[in-house]
Amino acid sequence: MDYRKLVIAAFAFAIISLIVHTIGAFASMGYYTNPAYFSMWSSLMMPGPSPPGWEFYATSFAVALITGAIFAYIYGIMKVAFAANPKKNFKRPTPTAIGLEFAALMFLAVSFTSAMSSWLLFSFPLGLQCEWLAEGFAIFMLFGVALGRIYG
Repeated sequence: MDYRKLVIAAFAFAIISLIVHTIGAFASMGYYTNPAYFSMWSSLMMPGPSPPGWEFYATSFAVALITGAIFAYIYGIMKVAFAANPKKNFKRPTPTAIGLEFAALMFLAVSFTSAMSSWLLFSFPLGLQCEWLAEGFAIFMLFGVALGRIYG
């Protein structure tokens, strides 16, 4: 395992995640500013009727670094299996294609199943859950491209 690549990938995931979630927050701002939903947010995210403080962003970045490192570690192990499985045309897949295939698998295994569980367990608005699912898809696909380039 190349730990230098793992750290670079973890930072890539954290940065991609921060950018996509920020854009997503602006797109779905109505949910975050609606007083009917204030009780759903943690005190770390919404300490009051104002935007999140630096503590939320620092914690989010740390969590994204850990998440990115976990996914990069799994990718480092599974990359060989994806590369050894050529498709119909028997050409070796490109690193980007391998990264995207891994990302799609992780999206389905993690984000999609989590979204389905959240829908069953929590009273978040369906529109917001769909927004989060779209954000997860974008993050995983962009990270898949990054993984392909980082790991080659």
